[in-house]
Amino acid sequence: MCFQALLKAMIAEAGAWELMDVNRVSVDSTVARAHQDVAGMVVDPELLPVLEEARTVAARSPTTPPVQHRFEPDLPVSTGGLLITVDGINLSSSDIAALAYGEASVRLADEARSRAARSFEHAVQISTERMVYGRSTGVGANRDIAIDDANAHALALLRSHATSAGPLRSPERVRAMLAVRLNQLAAGGSGAAPDLLDGLVVMLSANALPPVREVGSIGTGDLPALAVTILALLGEVPTSTALLAPVACGPKDAMPVINSNAAAIADAALAHASLASLSRSAITVAALTFAAVDGNPEAFAEVVEQVTPFSGAREVCRSMRRLISPVTAPTRIQDPLGLRTMPQVHGAFIDALSRLDDVVCRMANAPSENPALLPGHGVAHHGGFHAVYLAQALDATVSAAAQSAQLAMARVSMLTEPAFTGLAPFLGAGAAGASGVMACEYVAASALGSLRALAMPTAVQSVTLSRGVEEDASFASHGARQAWTAADDYRTVLACELVAAVRALRLRGARLDDLFDDLTLEMADRDLTADIAAAARLLPKLADIPQGTRIA
Repeated sequence: MCFQALLKAMIAEAGAWELMDVNRVSVDSTVARAHQDVAGMVVDPELLPVLEEARTVAARSPTTPPVQHRFEPDLPVSTGGLLITVDGINLSSSDIAALAYGEASVRLADEARSRAARSFEHAVQISTERMVYGRSTGVGANRDIAIDDANAHALALLRSHATSAGPLRSPERVRAMLAVRLNQLAAGGSGAAPDLLDGLVVMLSANALPPVREVGSIGTGDLPALAVTILALLGEVPTSTALLAPVACGPKDAMPVINSNAAAIADAALAHASLASLSRSAITVAALTFAAVDGNPEAFAEVVEQVTPFSGAREVCRSMRRLISPVTAPTRIQDPLGLRTMPQVHGAFIDALSRLDDVVCRMANAPSENPALLPGHGVAHHGGFHAVYLAQALDATVSAAAQSAQLAMARVSMLTEPAFTGLAPFLGAGAAGASGVMACEYVAASALGSLRALAMPTAVQSVTLSRGVEEDASFASHGARQAWTAADDYRTVLACELVAAVRALRLRGARLDDLFDDLTLEMADRDLTADIAAAARLLPKLADIPQGTRIA
């Protein structure tokens, strides 16, 4: 029986992914069956209908076309020591990142499941009393059309709304999306069946991920990503690791799951996690540059916290005072803007990240489905799916990151100039005319150019769809993807500054912490690709330098 069950599962999955052709029968297959008979592995007659169904499925175009036929995540099943309890109230950006990267396991709070169950019961009851969008009507421009067979309509709608394009999203982004959607459902306003929450927990715990593609969302609900997730839970779409059983739930009771911007919120949370860490690393790297060019500490004096009365500026000033060594007499009356305006420019980046974190957390913990089906509040059809708050916070964050990176680029240029370092041009060593870190400046400029392009705002876009009844969109999904991508370019600019700053300090005979031993001591002209990569790997360690540590 175990063999038969396994074979059935393999046949079903192979058919879904077009990996089998049951029309071909050859002598070899006949011989193989004979050997199976001798071994006692006779194919059960019940498998014949399964084979026929597999052929039928394979003949159809799959809901989402496969890439290389498989979706293979490289993340382990979450077995980390950290346990995150999803309760629909307290999920943070760091929680989302921990679940995304397999650093934590997940459990659903009992009260959260009960809350979802109450919303489901409320939805069932109110649907008998009045028309409810999506449950007893069509969607979009079909919102005024009554539905006869709710389950058949919902299943057809899920299949159609799974339409997407582009490459598959990375496993960590899919896991983050599942975590966000689970928590939103736990907030208890969707009307979705509570079994779906259990299914999402299983998906996360088993790393059984749906094949979510990149293109299809416009910031008014991640419909394709969540539709394919529901179809996977219902057993229609294979997951990266096979689910033991589909969720026992009617399609009409699963429909509310697609009504969310969970994928965009997830990308925003991951972008925040990366950029927030890099923002702290940037201060440490800037302190190294400050030491290498004998900077003027007045730009970070206590009075500057009053001159620029914002929390981000205050954090920059206090961090720099903590990291740099005391200076008796400044070398220059004032430094170039790359150092002098750090409290104002990098501080604004820190504040933008704080705003983004606030928006992400609010949206990840809100029952924002349309309609809202909160027990005791009847039903409310609304526009909470329109993610403008998120789009604007993302645009502001990426713009601020680009401005911060521009200062880092300016500091790289400072480090190549003998007037600031007292060293050879480009920090060259050995022969006259040595290139030193000249190429690092070009790499940093290239990454900055990419970051500036990503900083083009997405929230100013709009579109009119569905026969004119949906005449606006936030495009938060695009803003989130741009923010997530921006972290790589920002990281590269900082890595180039770190390579140059450490080299300058070593050439000046400064004593550096063992932390920087991963950056080679070799000064001869050579390919610095590996140096930049090593510096990028070192950046996370520079994000949280212990109190009382002087960096150079």
